[in-house]
Amino acid sequence: MNEREMSCVESIDLMGPAAEDRLDPRLVAIFKVHLGECPSCSGYFDQLCHTRKALLLSLSDTEVASHPGRRELIERFRKQFEGDPS
Repeated sequence: MNEREMSCVESIDLMGPAAEDRLDPRLVAIFKVHLGECPSCSGYFDQLCHTRKALLLSLSDTEVASHPGRRELIERFRKQFEGDPS
């Protein structure tokens, strides 16, 4: 990948880390540029984020409690999306 362009395949490979705010800071700008220019990748990324949000918010307290360390993570996601109308 050069410094000015990102392919759809490269973008898709980065969507997981991007959805979790773990994308390498050096790649954030180029990733955002690609999403801004590519409606297919932008739509795919939106769907990924909505799906992740729905799954995380649907976890029951029992499911969360059954995995050490997950309760804190789930609560952080719930707070992040609290009040989000989408």
